[in-house]
Amino acid sequence: MSDLFGRMCRRMDSVTVHVMGKQAEINGIKYDVIPDEAPADMGALSGSLLSLVVFSQQYVPARHDEVVFDGRLLVVTRYDTHNGKTRIFLEQE
Repeated sequence: MSDLFGRMCRRMDSVTVHVMGKQAEINGIKYDVIPDEAPADMGALSGSLLSLVVFSQQYVPARHDEVVFDGRLLVVTRYDTHNGKTRIFLEQE
């Protein structure tokens, strides 16, 4: 039964990337990603925090990875996992 569940999850990922996905170039390699822009409130400072959920098992995140997304050069500041996928947090270089 777990194989059936795994296939369903892969199909859902494929549909998600097809409908909402974009591409980002990370260290010169293109990956399918889903952007997530959330407000970043830090007391008196506020702005927006850009993160990308990377839909690839091949990408191994590291701080200071270079990311080209929507024509902007960004760097990875931190990373974690989101629903079993790598999520990277970005800042302008």
